[in-house]
Amino acid sequence: MNFDSLAVLQALPDALLVCDADGVVQFVNPAAERLLRVRAEELVGGCELPHVRPQQMTQEAQRFDVWIDGQSFEVEIVQINQHQPTGTIVVYRSATWKKKSEKYN
Repeated sequence: MNFDSLAVLQALPDALLVCDADGVVQFVNPAAERLLRVRAEELVGGCELPHVRPQQMTQEAQRFDVWIDGQSFEVEIVQINQHQPTGTIVVYRSATWKKKSEKYN
């Protein structure tokens, strides 16, 4: 399979931020810009993530809910480990689909 991984990350419907091992934001996709109402340039190079406390970034993996503009979103934090921590992926995902699926299960 041959594809441009950057194009794939930019096309994701979920808001995605990628941080390096020091917690510095390296990538923000367009969905994150729209949801968080911030330009990528304002986050890249910094260490603060909207709706995420610094101590949450140090845990192995976790999920929690946040409210943004009256809507519920699940935030998932996943550590990237390749024999040692190399970075973190932070995904903001609409919780609406989760609530609807729970309703029918």
